[in-house]
Amino acid sequence: IYILKKSQEESIKENKQERLLEEIEIPLIYVLADMQYKGMFVDEEELSAFGDRLKEKSKKIEEKISEIAGHEINVSSPKQIGELLFEELKIAKGKKTKTGYSTGFDELKKIEKNHEVVGYILEYREINKLISTYVEGLNSCINSITVNINSEFKQTVTATGRISSVDPNMQNIPTRTELGQEIRKCFKPQNYV
Repeated sequence: IYILKKSQEESIKENKQERLLEEIEIPLIYVLADMQYKGMFVDEEELSAFGDRLKEKSKKIEEKISEIAGHEINVSSPKQIGELLFEELKIAKGKKTKTGYSTGFDELKKIEKNHEVVGYILEYREINKLISTYVEGLNSCINSITVNINSEFKQTVTATGRISSVDPNMQNIPTRTELGQEIRKCFKPQNYV
């Protein structure tokens, strides 16, 4: 560590970054440590209620897709979706892989305007991603005593110098969609004593 310290100090001096280190980076360590220790308060009831609404919406979309198909379909199965889109409904010529038709996001976006069912499939996937990653994922990270989520903030990981957040990644919560904004509303200010 001592050898590394010496070479880092030389590099900082050579690049004229002493002021950046002393006035921004080192003080920021204390801010990030405080944020990490205190965590972010999340309204568990609101998050769970939002999750329940998403699950209900997901179920209705799944029923609608099965209705369009004319039979029950597992919307989470890429194989069944591929067969529905490319064999049964013949929406477009499907791109085949070793395991079946390609039904990834990009492939579905290309044919979204060809049939209403594609839009439902994309919406179903978005909702279920929100449920698993954010509702259930964040719920599992809530500290049972403080009811806060204590994410780990990293100051020196990214090549660009930006702060990153892990366990969970609090910088990855969607903002562009209405549903993503609903998740953000579950985070509330809390007074710390």
